[in-house]
Amino acid sequence: MIGALDQSAHELLRKAALYRFLNFTHKLEILVVNTVTANIALGRYNADFSENLRLDAHRIYVDEAYHALFSFDLMKRIKASNVTSDAFHEDIPEFIRGINKLVEAHSANDRALLELTAVIVSEMLITSTLREATLEPDMDQGVASMIEDHARDEARHHAFYKHVLLDLWSQLSDHQRNLVLRHIHPFLVAYTAPDEQALRTELRSVGLTEDQARLVIAETYDPQTVSEYANACGKGIFATFEELADPRDFARVSEHFSMLPR
Repeated sequence: MIGALDQSAHELLRKAALYRFLNFTHKLEILVVNTVTANIALGRYNADFSENLRLDAHRIYVDEAYHALFSFDLMKRIKASNVTSDAFHEDIPEFIRGINKLVEAHSANDRALLELTAVIVSEMLITSTLREATLEPDMDQGVASMIEDHARDEARHHAFYKHVLLDLWSQLSDHQRNLVLRHIHPFLVAYTAPDEQALRTELRSVGLTEDQARLVIAETYDPQTVSEYANACGKGIFATFEELADPRDFARVSEHFSMLPR
């Protein structure tokens, strides 16, 4: 079905995929990561984070703000050259709606911890998305360099948020630890699952019907493929929590992780 589309439709879908990635990054950095990073920098959490860690949080905040800035700048440029297409519509990505739904189901005290957990999971994910974005055909070299810089920054951010987790874990109660463990897999799925609403809009914009768009998505993102990708991205996270958690607590929740053999 996709193979039958002409070259211009394929080009539009590639640009739409880049736009979707940039919109994901823009909203992730501002609405999720930097909200939590600012709270760490300001010492707002009921946790004993060191002054050095809080200072590093300021540095991470600046990095993430820059990632949001260049993402939004490029989104504007892409949209300006494709003003007639519905595929370049800025919205709130599905992953944020999913995370908010998970967090808002809990008390105010638990919500703060879960928001922090969601960011720890997002920053410790190992995905190929940033590298793949630089392979976009005919991508401007300056844009590719910015995305490569982002990838290098994320390696440092991974280390920072792993440090946050290690400092935090010893300060949590049994209830809080179990709350965190129960949400690792749901947060991981929220981050890695395809944004089907955005994908349907993109596919309809090149002439597919709603039913055709749903069929393409179902065939491309079958449950097994989505699960394997989530598990691969979360392998390091699972291993870290397995080291930290009481074996009995980890065993009670690990059945929900759907982990692949290691």
